[in-house]
Amino acid sequence: MNARSILRELVAFDTSTKNSNLPLVHFVANMLDRPGCNIRLSHDDSGTKANLICAMGPVAEGGILLSGHSDVVGVDGQCWSSDPFVLRETDGRLYGRGSSDMKGFIACCLAQMVALSPDRLRRPLYLALSYDEELGCVGVPRLIDDLRQHFPRPSAAIVGEPTQMKVVSVHKGAFVMRTSFRGRAAHSSNPAAGLSAIDYAHCFLSFLFDMAAELKEVRSSSGVEPPYTTLNVGTIQGGTSLNTVAPSCTLAWEFRPIPEADGQAICCRVERFVDSLRREMKAAEPDADATAERLGTVFPLRWQPDNAAKAFIEQLTGSTVIPVSVPFGTDAGHFQAAAIPTVIMGPGSIEQAHQPDEWIATSELHAASDFLSRVAASAVASK
Repeated sequence: MNARSILRELVAFDTSTKNSNLPLVHFVANMLDRPGCNIRLSHDDSGTKANLICAMGPVAEGGILLSGHSDVVGVDGQCWSSDPFVLRETDGRLYGRGSSDMKGFIACCLAQMVALSPDRLRRPLYLALSYDEELGCVGVPRLIDDLRQHFPRPSAAIVGEPTQMKVVSVHKGAFVMRTSFRGRAAHSSNPAAGLSAIDYAHCFLSFLFDMAAELKEVRSSSGVEPPYTTLNVGTIQGGTSLNTVAPSCTLAWEFRPIPEADGQAICCRVERFVDSLRREMKAAEPDADATAERLGTVFPLRWQPDNAAKAFIEQLTGSTVIPVSVPFGTDAGHFQAAAIPTVIMGPGSIEQAHQPDEWIATSELHAASDFLSRVAASAVASK
């Protein structure tokens, strides 16, 4: 099977984040399963989603890890020209959900690995597929734990997000948050008889906006855009009716710290403020509450001049890798935090990601396949 035919199969699996990814994971596992391949799955708590790691070749240090996420964003509310889960080719473009982000890269990896004989490898070659990356890199921490426990540490990782085959070595982090308030309902003719969750949500919003203005003053020198930590409140849900003091209110929001910022410290600052509101609310109403949850964490990818993954690509391509950033987050920062030198490089354009009629150029698949053939050759040729 070539990359195009494998991509057709991968796109046919609707791995939107609301769905299980197990049919795709089992398809990949069956495709790779043969002597010399060690395949492991690590499931989420529900058992409906799983990461996959396939290690091909010797059990040794110095392997190259190729990483992608199996999930895609949904198509609900989008207007597509054709079935988003049936790959369609027109004028050198392959249309389908996930074609660019990032099943095209996975298809190219699978085509190379299926063609390899594991007993010919002199260094390990890994394929790692995570679940729920689109929800805030939810699956990759469990994948990395599995990697640490059962495999020698790879010497380099390439995360194949769509960069049009340009090497990316910097991006911001992201923290996906949910903050909820529970008060006490009352008739609006006597607001003092209740405790408005919306009022406390308003206090929290004011705190967030003040913090955002403060964080904006700290500028990054890493090349990320915009060059400061950003914050966005995406949804607010609260209240029951116009004439009722709101018994509940929930905010879903995120912040994206620059690589130089301490995202964990920002989270702790938020949690301390929410705890102060909780104490104030409970003093007025013992059953009241305020909670701060972290739904997902994307670690930043930081520029490292001595990055072994960068050096590996320079050796294969003969080109010098310079610091290049992207505005979106990926699993790459988690691999870097696990002491695995990491870069991002994959086929397709991020401008197509998440869009109706998502597509990848066939030329991008060819470029990725050519590069990955050199990766495979290096694994065979290594001493």
